Amino acid sequence: MSEPATLLSATEAEILQLLRSLRFGAVEVTVHNSRIVQIERRERLRPGDPPRRHSAPVEATEADSASAAPLRRS
Repeated sequence: MSEPATLLSATEAEILQLLRSLRFGAVEVTVHNSRIVQIERRERLRPGDPPRRHSAPVEATEADSASAAPLRRS
């Protein structure tokens, strides 16, 4: 049986957007007390690749982390 679909929080949606827009690199999520407190994006640039628009690093603010849902434990 499949799990029911759930809505994503704004923070979870932001993480997915960062992952989808990343070609080479990493997205690191820092969690404290079951809450997302920081999101870091590192992108690798390959010589010869066309230039891309870069966004500033995204970090969760204290207000965002207070409203973020706790992580589910399995």
